[in-house]
Amino acid sequence: MKVLFFSSMYVKPGQAISGTVIHRQAVELQRRGVEVRVVCPVPRFRRGGSGLGGNSKEQRALLRMGTVNLDGVEVTYVPFVNVPLRFSCGLHSRLVRRTAESVVDRIHSEFPFDLIHAHRVFPTGHAGLGLGRRFGVPLIVSAVGSDIHTHPRRLSGVRERARETLQKCAGALSVSRALAEEMRELAGAPLSVRVIYRGVDVDHFAPVDPPVPLVLRRRLGLPEDGVGIAYVGHLGRAKGLGELLEGFRTLATRVPDVWLALVGDGPFREGLSRRVDELGLVGRVIFAGARPHGEVADWVNASDLFVLASYNEGLPNVVLEAMACARPVVATDVGGTGEAVVDGETGILVPPRVVKPLAQALESLVASPSLRLSMGQAGANRVRSRFTWGRVGKELEQAYLDVLHGRPADASTRTASLSGGGL
Repeated sequence: MKVLFFSSMYVKPGQAISGTVIHRQAVELQRRGVEVRVVCPVPRFRRGGSGLGGNSKEQRALLRMGTVNLDGVEVTYVPFVNVPLRFSCGLHSRLVRRTAESVVDRIHSEFPFDLIHAHRVFPTGHAGLGLGRRFGVPLIVSAVGSDIHTHPRRLSGVRERARETLQKCAGALSVSRALAEEMRELAGAPLSVRVIYRGVDVDHFAPVDPPVPLVLRRRLGLPEDGVGIAYVGHLGRAKGLGELLEGFRTLATRVPDVWLALVGDGPFREGLSRRVDELGLVGRVIFAGARPHGEVADWVNASDLFVLASYNEGLPNVVLEAMACARPVVATDVGGTGEAVVDGETGILVPPRVVKPLAQALESLVASPSLRLSMGQAGANRVRSRFTWGRVGKELEQAYLDVLHGRPADASTRTASLSGGGL
């Protein structure tokens, strides 16, 4: 079987290759004998930049790169002239498709793929509809979260094209049951969705024993004493970081040596930094900045627990990675997070946008090393039994075979087999 991945989210050279979700899917599929080629559309212009690729030398180099081999997977980067979505969603999608067509024509002549797997419903999913028709192959679309619960709500043009994609694709995949329900609602028509949970590299994301956490703290410049809380992700308002900071302030007044590490970057960082100054939390809140994915396990293992206070999610991989490291998780009960975290067993789930329950959950774990240990071990066991990459590869291959043989799977029956009664 030959499959073409069509994804603007695909890993770029220089990033931590082994850690990216879509790339790992391709690697696992090839291990199973499924041949994969990748086409990755790359926007020529970045918001806030000027000229080709904005101000980024790395972006300009990427646009000149063409085809590269990453871990045995051939990836072709295709620059396209991107226009702001608020100006024209339809034009944006057409430019993605038209720019990719000539490249895909060439690939198809030497690699006659059996189907296209597009990652994100818009724009690559919508553009993939035209590519599927052009080459006479079915299109499978994976939704990741924001392409369903965020962007379509902000722009009617995105919503219309996302709906069209879901209605016309040959198969739809979701990272959680909760997101699958949102996909059906957005489609506005009967939609068969297969739920395939994400995987975790359990060799890389693994628990460490003392004195390793202390060594990691010293190397990363973190406080050597006290209980550490880690957050990893985009520093955006929708990640609930305002509420997290207020909850941490409450905790910090009661526990003098607790600290919070924010690993990541984003538009909310400046505002958060100002708020840290106002609250007198300088030194207690550490801004680590954006770090390579290969370093994430070190930051998690250097901490004692993990927190994610998002307003919405698909199924956050960072939560699974923290669990794999045997760290208990405090997270908002949004999207598919509750399908990963078992409340009271592997962590604590709290409502989004509310400070008090978040602060209370953090305090309960900070105050009890034994609770952290038991929840952390339960989380590690759960990941190793249910969220492995080998399982992801197997489920993806079966999804492709079902579509090629006209057997689209319904989420209700597939989820039952995936869950084993416990998910």
